[in-house]
Amino acid sequence: MTHFRLLSCAVLLTIATQAPAATYVWEAQKSGSGKALPKVTLLNQAVLEEARGASLFEQSVTLQTPSSKQKTPLVKNDLAQIEAAYPNAQNAAAVLLSDNCSGTICDWKSLTLVLPAGAAVKSYPVDSPARITLTISGDQVTAGRADGIPAGEDKYGSRLTTSRQFLPGAGFVAAGFRPEYAALVGEHPERFFDNPTLREPLAKAAGLDNFRDLRRATAVASPSYLVQGRYLVLQGCVAHDCGGNYGFVMIDGVTADVFWARYSEGSNRYAGATRKLDRAALQAVLSDSAFVQNEDAPLFIAPTGKLQYKAGAR
Repeated sequence: MTHFRLLSCAVLLTIATQAPAATYVWEAQKSGSGKALPKVTLLNQAVLEEARGASLFEQSVTLQTPSSKQKTPLVKNDLAQIEAAYPNAQNAAAVLLSDNCSGTICDWKSLTLVLPAGAAVKSYPVDSPARITLTISGDQVTAGRADGIPAGEDKYGSRLTTSRQFLPGAGFVAAGFRPEYAALVGEHPERFFDNPTLREPLAKAAGLDNFRDLRRATAVASPSYLVQGRYLVLQGCVAHDCGGNYGFVMIDGVTADVFWARYSEGSNRYAGATRKLDRAALQAVLSDSAFVQNEDAPLFIAPTGKLQYKAGAR
């Protein structure tokens, strides 16, 4: 009986001390009306700090981790600042950064959500939402939503907007984004090529020879990233031959369709897709700031509708 009482008390104490989930809201129309946050310390003691460049319109927000003295820019633009820190600037579980240009047509702010991740941080771009809602349990963002993200215009010229849900590990993703792709965001393309389930549509459509060739062509790569919260982009080059030997793979995280292109100087060049070429999706990826074009052979959509590399551009 005594043991039961002790166990009951321990369970009740655990329940009583668990912090309830908190909801935090950021709204664009109220942005800038709060107290300035030139410096924020995350729960893992990483420090975010606003910094100015050589000119007035050259700003950034830098990151410094406890294990390094180096300050690395997380966002950089004409204007860049720390928008909000939750629950406070001394022990933040989530931080929102903003950046935008300084011209008269710059009526938008690109948002980036920064979260502590072990001794480092993870950052998730959120485009230009009108409102962000975060649910934080303890020191973890467990859910969230970004509303009012620009999504083009309708046939009358009226602005369209969309919403995205926060998916841990992937960031703010489009409706219907498949959770199994979350583990690939921010990882080397090899994570995709080595996954027996996720790689199968590409292997089947391109053929095993081309699949292995594309795998080799992305051996040297930056981490994969999302465009519009939906399109997972993998690009890289052949080890020891990056100058003229590289590949591109784009995965639609909603439909699981795959688009690919391959360039090898003087020999192997091909492209393909598991569905009809999606011009709007591909153009969004090619024009995204994170996409790296090769100046000698840029990737483009030909008038015939084919995705291809343009050799001898320079």
